[in-house]
Amino acid sequence: MSLTCTRKYLLCLFGSCAMGIFMVGCDLFSEPAPRPVPPTGPTPPQAAPTPGQAPAAVVEEVAEAAPVEEKASSEVFDLISKRVHQCGGDAQCTIKVGQQLEKVTDASVKGLIPVVESSASTKIRSESMRMLAQRRITEALPALVRVLERERDTELQEAAALALRDIGDPEAVPPLTEALKDAESLRMKEVYIRALGGFQSPTAVTALSEAAQGAGRDLFLTIVSALGTTHQPEAIPLLEKASQSEDLFTQLEAIHALGTIPDPKSVEALRSVLLRPEVAARVKDVAKRNHDALKEEVEKATRSKDME
Repeated sequence: MSLTCTRKYLLCLFGSCAMGIFMVGCDLFSEPAPRPVPPTGPTPPQAAPTPGQAPAAVVEEVAEAAPVEEKASSEVFDLISKRVHQCGGDAQCTIKVGQQLEKVTDASVKGLIPVVESSASTKIRSESMRMLAQRRITEALPALVRVLERERDTELQEAAALALRDIGDPEAVPPLTEALKDAESLRMKEVYIRALGGFQSPTAVTALSEAAQGAGRDLFLTIVSALGTTHQPEAIPLLEKASQSEDLFTQLEAIHALGTIPDPKSVEALRSVLLRPEVAARVKDVAKRNHDALKEEVEKATRSKDME
């Protein structure tokens, strides 16, 4: 994440954005202040903080805070929801927090693994999964898989599926396949299909091909698109068959997917679309563009291989 992007991301959190997302990132940078002993007797009136202004001590503390080491779940919870409130709307404080956020280490993010299965809010757990996936923390796989298997909250299931996809470990393909088989709603089936499409693995192609059997039109379109993102030649037979569908959108989706797989069989499948007289002119135009670009790519790769 660039510093400019981080600053914008943090600044947005003081507007209408969800606060929970930022809390995970900000609060990991400093230890919580000791809790003061409640005074006896009447509580003196407190002066209200000036909107948009953070105490100078807070700004300095944030600026000098070192990246945290790996934290246990209890420590993570103790750190959550502090910094964002102390910064208020002060731009200087927000920028300094962003500069520290740039220095987060993998060890720091690993401390979020226990949060994935904790009793924290859905937003905090989902953001923890996103941060773990962003750093591709493979140690988080068991926790993410357990979320798929045990949770009934679809938002958490989706966050876990997409985190597994982004981490990219092939060991995630079997549990995602099982989750797809068990999914009841169309939306969650599409989530798992998109997640499987992120793996450049023949096993993922097999899972998607099996899901295509008996799938409705909308789900089948999602599967065709996901097969293209695997970039695997094993997907070509099903995509070639889809390109022969009578449904215009299915034809177009299959043609786009074939154009993402740099293999001579894809080129031949696209060429066969061009030779069919019943194919609409619009579809042929798309097929020709994909055919010509893919053919050039395949020929270039072949020449490079011959020169080695």
